[in-house]
Amino acid sequence: MNYLEEMVSEELERANEKHGGEFPTIEHTLTVLREEIEESQEEVENIKDCFDKIWKDYRGQNVQDLDFKRIEMFANNLIEEAVQVIAMVRKYQNSKENMK
Repeated sequence: MNYLEEMVSEELERANEKHGGEFPTIEHTLTVLREEIEESQEEVENIKDCFDKIWKDYRGQNVQDLDFKRIEMFANNLIEEAVQVIAMVRKYQNSKENMK
């Protein structure tokens, strides 16, 4: 099993323990999936904003190491959110036969 697959499996297991093993309806599925996608988009925007700041500071010869660390943090957050998106898609696939 590769690292991404392991992360997704662990996230799906965690989500199932916390919220139950299946989505009850497609509406619930879509609501949860939308939330995870929006959180992913927020992290992409954070990365872009931080990069824009670095670019502006570079032109003024004032690049800060902290801004690079912030990009790394936001990218890690993005990975976590993307893993949650994949896990929720898998949860849907596991749920669809029993949905109302």
